[in-house]
Amino acid sequence: MRALELFRLLRTHADVVLWSDEAVDESVSRLAPIRCIDLPSGQFPRSGTIVFVGAYHEYGPWVEHIAPTRAIIVYNTFHPGLLCDIHWRLRRLNECRVEVVYASELLRRSVCGQGVVHPSPIDLTMFSQSQRAPGENDALVVGRLSRDSPEKHHPRDPPFYEQLAANGFRLRLMGAQSLAGILPDQSGIELLPEGRVPAPEFLQSLDIFFYRTAPAWEESYGRVILEAMATGLPVVAERKGGYLEYVEDGRDILLFDSESEAEDLLRRLKREPSLRRSIGTAARRTAERIYDTQFAKLMLDYYVGYVG
Repeated sequence: MRALELFRLLRTHADVVLWSDEAVDESVSRLAPIRCIDLPSGQFPRSGTIVFVGAYHEYGPWVEHIAPTRAIIVYNTFHPGLLCDIHWRLRRLNECRVEVVYASELLRRSVCGQGVVHPSPIDLTMFSQSQRAPGENDALVVGRLSRDSPEKHHPRDPPFYEQLAANGFRLRLMGAQSLAGILPDQSGIELLPEGRVPAPEFLQSLDIFFYRTAPAWEESYGRVILEAMATGLPVVAERKGGYLEYVEDGRDILLFDSESEAEDLLRRLKREPSLRRSIGTAARRTAERIYDTQFAKLMLDYYVGYVG
């Protein structure tokens, strides 16, 4: 999503091409034109500014054949070894300027790095504030979305979701098919495959956004949390991750350190519609502050030297 949003932001001010060194999923290729890298046939980026979005996998041998004037590594996950590898490979290229953009200050500190911090771009026009107003007897919908991988879910999530459903909440979980064999088929809990519904549409169907991950996984930024905030949802999230740099507990988000705290916060939101509204309104304002017109100018200034 960061690569796609950068493409959207920059394409009207520069000649921007999206490349992938792996097969592109159809759901992604529908969002933007993406070329597949093929070294034998000579299809790969060669010059200009080349932006490597992510340092969580090894880049192919085509990297040794490029001649960029500027190379930018967007470091957005905790993989210091792979960051060092691609940084070293790029530094070996003649007259190549290598820079690193970090997804959060947390990530930059983790490697004692030099470079700038840019939050992952989000198009706020896609995430309009939710107008959902559940009736007095309607069950509140608690939901979350993520990649469908085990580390994105806490091992205690299945029994926790069962308890919430038993207490009158509805659960809507996208990117949670990996829980299907653990979480019993239960009324009030809906599991959706990753990407089944566009994120803006999915978030509009919720009343509260809940988020935590496996203990060993820490969100470098937490894009999905900011998307939920942009939708005006009250967010209940664990107190860890890069998003902590942008939010204020009790004002635009509710943070927890333990499962019992999380349950207490969700119960409180259920009892107090006014709290849901105030937290959600403040959350939207925070998203607007982060992604205002100055943010777009920052991206253009940094990547293409555009001065508006």
